[in-house]
Amino acid sequence: MLILYIIAGLFVLTNLLLYLPVHIVIEYQNELKITAKYLFLKYSIVPQKENKKSKKKDKQDETPKEQKEINEFTKQKEKIHQVFELIKSVRDRLNSVKNHLRIKPLRLKLGINGTDAADTAIKYGEVCALVYPVLTYLASNIETKQYDVNIYADYHGTKTTLEIYAILRFLPLYLLTTFFRTILDYIKRTKNTN
Repeated sequence: MLILYIIAGLFVLTNLLLYLPVHIVIEYQNELKITAKYLFLKYSIVPQKENKKSKKKDKQDETPKEQKEINEFTKQKEKIHQVFELIKSVRDRLNSVKNHLRIKPLRLKLGINGTDAADTAIKYGEVCALVYPVLTYLASNIETKQYDVNIYADYHGTKTTLEIYAILRFLPLYLLTTFFRTILDYIKRTKNTN
């Protein structure tokens, strides 16, 4: 009976952990910082600490040069085919992922500067034409709260400035189910092509 209580407790604990959100904090002020937070754990994705281990050199094959090029070409062709199959599998599952993503807050501050007033105005128009459609797509397809975008022409500044702060929130349960469904779909697609 005690074993059943332990198994039930572990089941409840894993379900509880899967329903607690993961936060990914994206910051940019002169350098990009991406941090993942889950419960009390914090992991820096970018910038990563450099590995001090030295890399060992691979031994060269003694096959003829032409044969080696043909082998590399066929390997590259197979890899490209696998990547396309994976992209098809992921594309089908993206809608289920984007329905469970939340962005709160999304702050973007961009000061455009040019050599003179006309150059600044032209650059400002080009940047607005690129940035606003992307942000509108994000805001309309992913639930976004506290949406604050400020793009301005900085006529008196010396350089273009960019500041980004966003917190992306999702539940691990939906990410895991989408991951496993994608893997199963990929396996089915590769079996059908063979």
